[in-house]
Amino acid sequence: MLDKPRLGLPTADIVIKEVALLPTYLPSVAALKEAVKKARDWNLRREVLKKLE
Repeated sequence: MLDKPRLGLPTADIVIKEVALLPTYLPSVAALKEAVKKARDWNLRREVLKKLE
């Protein structure tokens, strides 16, 4: 089985911005936005913990 390639955060940001130009609602984009938000939150937490070590 081949895994789907994963998007990096910068690529996901570009996809979100481009899709925002479309005159329609896409549920998968809403899920992508939420995933990007959570990933950024986790990265921020990781950086804070890294600085505390």
